[in-house]
Amino acid sequence: MGRAKAVPVLLYHHVNPHRGDLVTLTPNEFEAQLRYLQKRRFRTLFLDELVPFLKGEAILPDRTVALTFDDGYLDNWVYAFPLLVRYEIKATLFAVTSWVEEGAARPLAGALGNQALPEIPTHREAKARFGQRGRGGDSVNWSELKEMVKSGFVDVQSHTHTHRPISPEGLSIPEIELELRQSRDLIRERLEVDCRFLSWPWGEFTAEAVVAAKAVGFQALLTTRRGSSRPGTDLYGIPRIPVKRSDVGWLGSRISIYSHPLVGDFYDLLRGKQ
Repeated sequence: MGRAKAVPVLLYHHVNPHRGDLVTLTPNEFEAQLRYLQKRRFRTLFLDELVPFLKGEAILPDRTVALTFDDGYLDNWVYAFPLLVRYEIKATLFAVTSWVEEGAARPLAGALGNQALPEIPTHREAKARFGQRGRGGDSVNWSELKEMVKSGFVDVQSHTHTHRPISPEGLSIPEIELELRQSRDLIRERLEVDCRFLSWPWGEFTAEAVVAAKAVGFQALLTTRRGSSRPGTDLYGIPRIPVKRSDVGWLGSRISIYSHPLVGDFYDLLRGKQ
């Protein structure tokens, strides 16, 4: 096996039975993608393994990818997590910490017993409910995050505290720093993990926001911009590939494209002209 020239970073949101919903894969579709990665012996990694590669300090093998989930929806626990464990695939979950509430861990899909699975809202329903106290049930809770971290297959990092837009017309610099610090401190305190990575809500950020994130102590920032992640990639603007299609052929082609920097750059250039 050769050396990786670039590592595709995949971006997921929902895994649940709402077929055709926004940014959603069904459990069967997600499982097919994980089976594809396992069968082809892809290595999956957390961001603390990716960053040294991007800094040119570590070598990774070919067929290396990173999986990420934004927002921390309940279905990440109910449907995605059991599949990650079954196929022994790592993923980073970026949680909006104000959405995470207390509570016991809820039933998992595929678990033994006759417990009913929790209600899973559609994407629009979940977005409309978030921010309402008592509606945190649409998000993973602290008990579930602890179980996922304990498994060794999920790392939890920050997606800010309230998911408010980071834009020139949005939060002030002190507000941004508070957003980021609250989220980072909660994850460190509640999960006893080192919170060093952040993904921006909607992929929106400013140069001032990057300065604020550095001041708070974040060591790498993830965007929704497509591209190849390779040695020399800006750690404060790591690109990702949104997974919006379910077919394995599409996934395999995107991984192949973004595993080769020049191919990925040319593909993005062509897409930008369309």
